[in-house]
Amino acid sequence: MTKPTFTIVATDQLAELRRLSIDTFTDAFGAQNTAADLQAYLTKAFSPSQLASELADVNSQFYFIQVANAVRGYLKLVSHTDYLEIQRLYLTSAVQHQGYGAAAIVFAARRAQLADKSELRLGVWEHNLAAIAFYRSQGFQQTSSHPFQLGSATQTDLIMTKKI
Repeated sequence: MTKPTFTIVATDQLAELRRLSIDTFTDAFGAQNTAADLQAYLTKAFSPSQLASELADVNSQFYFIQVANAVRGYLKLVSHTDYLEIQRLYLTSAVQHQGYGAAAIVFAARRAQLADKSELRLGVWEHNLAAIAFYRSQGFQQTSSHPFQLGSATQTDLIMTKKI
């Protein structure tokens, strides 16, 4: 595995972030959802104005995950009072299952430590069994759940927590 680098996404990289967000989310969840629900979610969640707002939020940071100088994914971290949330972690299919997700978890844990947070948290779709198994292998445990709206479909995300 080539060691990945994590670079903060700048506001002038919004178009690249948007394209990557749409592509990786569609790859991950397109086949399990209706086209209408998927399109409604993509339009709302990854609109230029929504992403610009998220990039401007002082409590959130986006990082491109680069492998051999090519952007192969991204990570969005959100700071809360007691914990750091991994709100998004997406990799292109070309680099999945190669250790880059684990490297992103290590990176996020280090960011949490530097911010004096006691844990990492994330949400994962209850039917995404591979991701759940991956997060468990990284030391996360399910602590709760909450609804996640994808178009007209109300889904359930499991909240998973890892002590730092």
